[in-house]
Amino acid sequence: MPHAGGPSRGCQTCKQRHVKCDETRPACNRCIKTKRVCPGYKEGLDLVLRDQNKVAKASAERRQRITARSRTQSVEDGSSPCAFSALVVHTPLAEDREFYAQTFFVSAFVTPIHDTRTDRGYLEVLPLMFDRLKPGSLLSLSLSVISHSLYAAWEPQIRNGENTETQIAYSNAIAALRDALRSSSQCVSDETLMAVLLLGNYESMINAYMSRPPTMEHVRGAIAIMKKRKSVEMTSHISKRLLVGARSSIVTKAIQTSQPVDTAPELWQDPEGMPHNPAIQLDMMSVEVANLTARVTNSPYACVSDSGSNNAMGHTRKTLLRAHAVHAQLLAWPRITPNDWAPIRLNRKAISQEVVDAGFHGDHCDIYVDIPVCRTWNVWRVLCLKVCLLVAELDEDEVAINAILEIQRITDDIFASIPFLMGSKVEPAAMYDTEFEFPCRPSHPVPLSHHRSAAALGGTSLHLPLQTILGAIAFLKEEQAAFAIQQFHRLLRCYDVVRAPPRVQNRLKSG
Repeated sequence: MPHAGGPSRGCQTCKQRHVKCDETRPACNRCIKTKRVCPGYKEGLDLVLRDQNKVAKASAERRQRITARSRTQSVEDGSSPCAFSALVVHTPLAEDREFYAQTFFVSAFVTPIHDTRTDRGYLEVLPLMFDRLKPGSLLSLSLSVISHSLYAAWEPQIRNGENTETQIAYSNAIAALRDALRSSSQCVSDETLMAVLLLGNYESMINAYMSRPPTMEHVRGAIAIMKKRKSVEMTSHISKRLLVGARSSIVTKAIQTSQPVDTAPELWQDPEGMPHNPAIQLDMMSVEVANLTARVTNSPYACVSDSGSNNAMGHTRKTLLRAHAVHAQLLAWPRITPNDWAPIRLNRKAISQEVVDAGFHGDHCDIYVDIPVCRTWNVWRVLCLKVCLLVAELDEDEVAINAILEIQRITDDIFASIPFLMGSKVEPAAMYDTEFEFPCRPSHPVPLSHHRSAAALGGTSLHLPLQTILGAIAFLKEEQAAFAIQQFHRLLRCYDVVRAPPRVQNRLKSG
């Protein structure tokens, strides 16, 4: 008798293995014990993400199989000698890897429980657009690219985010993007902007994994779309939140590459009703830091031979004045953060030996409300580091000395976040492996949600802070420099990165 009840709520891995899933969250115990990737659970997303034609096809084939079995039984009974003509050999349906990968991506990277006051990215907007997903659409194809890539990167049997399946999906998405950009209505739609951001995310991830130079094509594309959207009324809640997310992506890339940020009014003038929180405010400060850094990096007076000229001295004075003003703004930022965002300090003696052995600096570490809050604090620390580094390099005497001391203090604060973000992890592991230790307060066990969030976001959120610290390695204490190098190598090892980027390799050698 065919099953007439509701759909199974178990994870896709257990379904494919034909075993009962215990539906433990965030990952089922069967997957954890067998070291498999648990993609999470469908919940309401199956009605949005799956192709209903496949469901209809499955139902039709099930009815055909029932009919075939019925006719076979009739033949065996001798009641219908002509029934052999109705026998059909059915091949099993291919597993729905598309849906499997998308469910994994959404459950691990898009919808984890977190403090919504940290929302400033475009991924938080994606669930609001699920009802716009249509098979073969630009948004669906772009979601497929990032989903397949991340799933393949985490799957122990694959461990390659640039596999053939992903490359095919990427080619299809790019073709759909070209078509959308030719349409006057589609080129300014929320779906097109989200697709460009997702494709940019994919390229950034692959470039980081393969240690390739970062590319700016999709960032420039997003900027062009945002400018064009300004001439069209984009007043919906989704459009406004997507604008915030696009801005965050642009300034993050600028901070990473020391490139200036386009400050055109079309990008930064807020329409009424724009969302605001401390994390969004930090992105606005990031624009100042990115442009300040680019001003020095791309200055014609960066050459030592010109450093004594009047023009060079005037340029340096202007840069330092701006740096001190930006630094003052950054120092005021913690005062607008919620009280519960303040890190809780734990003494080294209260930390498990596994965590200490994996990477522990000093006599304490910090724990936070959740990973996104910790990541937001580290973004602020990166901005402070970059400004202090400029002051230490350009200013003189006591001002430069104070900047160096602040660089060392901020570095220690970033180091204190590493146990919370990485725990005892020192090697590649499955996404939902809960065997790792994390620091926690007495009588406050580490929640499963933290294991999940730390696996997906913990290590990746340390990449830029550690890279920035290595950029300031000349001003660090000897033990700080050694610990930074050790932890950067740990990060590369845990995420199977091919090798350190060339600029970082030089810093590692100099250290």
